[in-house]
Amino acid sequence: MESAAAGADGFLRQMEKDRKDRRAGQGGPESPSSAALDDKALLKACWSREKGAWEKFLDCYSKLIYFAIHQTLNLKHYRASPEEIEDLFSDLLVHIIKDDCRKLRLFRGDEGCSVATWLRTITVRFTLDYLRQRARDGVMVQVDGEEVSLEVSLSNPVVQPDQVYEEREEDRRLLAAIERLSENDRIFMELFYTKGLKPEQVGDFLGISVKTVYSRISRLKAKLNEDVQRSGRKR
Repeated sequence: MESAAAGADGFLRQMEKDRKDRRAGQGGPESPSSAALDDKALLKACWSREKGAWEKFLDCYSKLIYFAIHQTLNLKHYRASPEEIEDLFSDLLVHIIKDDCRKLRLFRGDEGCSVATWLRTITVRFTLDYLRQRARDGVMVQVDGEEVSLEVSLSNPVVQPDQVYEEREEDRRLLAAIERLSENDRIFMELFYTKGLKPEQVGDFLGISVKTVYSRISRLKAKLNEDVQRSGRKR
């Protein structure tokens, strides 16, 4: 429990530092549209080892990578520990920068593909590869209250081709809705979803009861769903 809280504490401090740094340098978080303009330049700066480039890359895309990891694990009904998710995140970063940043150099941005979409695809594939390794170990998962092998869960496709565009749009709307939450609610979301802490751990860290944690989860889910649906109707 203490190690989980300590990890969350370190993450929270880093998150606050990142926000302050962005505000100090740019007067607020970088907008998605402005970030998209220099996607390729940022990747080139990373493989060229320009000072600060890798830090900016992590600042721009860490949340997206964590989100894609969680989404893929959840779709396959796999319950990962916070440590497991951290290992997956770290291993993915190593994967994209190994061999002199070979993965980063392969990005072309063809047919309007953004770095965010490209990274999401890489993350989903990497996470599925990890789950296939776990399936070979005979891991079982819970699906609708029934215990089945992870191998069976993996046999179902993550997404159908005709769902890709809709899911990308919904992902963007959800991330935008999270950014519109109050700072306290964003911190709560980071701890529970991004870091994957259990309700008891979140409660201990924030000094609230487990009942309050569950109530807050329900409230935020409803709020985000309403916000996502509203933004979808405006399109």
